[in-house]
Parts: sequence; C-alpha cells; structure tokens
Amino acid sequence: MTERTPLTSFLWIGLFTLLWPLTHYVVAVMRFGGDFQVRASEFLALVPMGALSGGLLLYLIDIAETKQQGTLAVLGYVVASPVAFIGSLGGSLFLPPFLGATLFGGLPLAFGAVIGFFLGRYFNRPKDS
Repeated sequence: MTERTPLTSFLWIGLFTLLWPLTHYVVAVMRFGGDFQVRASEFLALVPMGALSGGLLLYLIDIAETKQQGTLAVLGYVVASPVAFIGSLGGSLFLPPFLGATLFGGLPLAFGAVIGFFLGRYFNRPKDS
C-alpha cells in the first residue's frame, strides 16, 4: 500500500520494540510510585513481544490492498493491546519471562492485527450483482 524505505521500517519497528517495555514501566511507576526500580532483564523481557508484533503489523499495513484494510489492522492491534498488556504480565509468571511475555502478550496483538486485516479484506470485497 505505501512505499516504506528500510530506514523508516527500522525506525517504526524500533518504536514498537520500545513501546511495550516503556508502557509497562510507566504503569508500574504510576502504581508503585517513583521509588519503583526495574532490572534491565525485566525491561528487556518485553522487547521481543514489541519487535515481533510491530513487525507483523507493519507487514500487514504494507500488503494491505486499501487504506481501510491497513487501518483495520491497526485498530485490531490497538483493541488487542489491553489483553496483550495483561497477558505479557501473567505470561512472565508461568514461563520464563522472554518466552511468557512474547507468547501471552504477542499472540493477542498478532491475532488482533490479523483479524482486523481480514475484516478489511472482507469489507472491501467486490459486491456481487
């Protein structure tokens, strides 16, 4: 749909990669106060989730046939974000943090984006006469 250079794709994936760890950190500081401290390993456990789900979202936007289809992919990603936030926290308790956060946090984001993408394809299909 849109022509994106490798540099802008890299910057967008970098933004998604940092978005999830920063979101968790801000929520924790708001909940526990300014004295809250986080270890680097806890912060970095959310990096794969952001990178993989952000990369998938950018891919879906790039292959979208219409602007509405790309918009619905983004909307699906955003709608799935609260589930992914809670899933990444809970998944880190059941599995090793990198794996748990990526599976339980990344899968809802991926499913949301893919469902939005296919809803866009469904709404833009040719009408039968």
